Amino acid sequence: MRIADLIRNRQNDLNWQKTMHCIVKYQPSLYDDNGCYVGDEWTSISDIGNFFNGKELTLEKYLEVENHYVNTILDILNKTGTKYLTIGYLESDNLIDQEITPINAELLSFAKGLDSGQRIGIDKVPLIIKLCLREYVYAVLVNLKRGLHIEFGYDYYMYVYTQLETAELQEIASNHSLYFNPRG
Repeated sequence: MRIADLIRNRQNDLNWQKTMHCIVKYQPSLYDDNGCYVGDEWTSISDIGNFFNGKELTLEKYLEVENHYVNTILDILNKTGTKYLTIGYLESDNLIDQEITPINAELLSFAKGLDSGQRIGIDKVPLIIKLCLREYVYAVLVNLKRGLHIEFGYDYYMYVYTQLETAELQEIASNHSLYFNPRG
């Protein structure tokens, strides 16, 4: 079975989906009874310069939060002994017509060489995470030998399947100012 087929099967398997953990930047106390986030919060790099709860989202604040996600993934890779991730699925339509700016030049250059099935060494994992968070690409990252599956949804929702104990994964997220399964 090809890796893309395995991922597609997993994504359609409701029982498997229930074993995924959600990690986010959103405070759990600001979810309503229906599991919807009701806080005034930024959700995209394009929100830089806009105000949320009376505070401007600056590039520095954006990069700080982005690095929380990157460091969370790097800690998970370290704890699981993972040396690489494989791009199990890739959509890169959003790369078309992207303006090259100082903040995205390295990322967009790296993105041009990406393909499904490609292994990404741990040194390049931060680049692909940033590409996903900035919505330049949608990628499902896996390491089947380590039982690891990572993907990003809209609005900075990160989904992780791992063999790590729940408490350990929760601690990793918390160490990087992120929240674990905020909807309870």
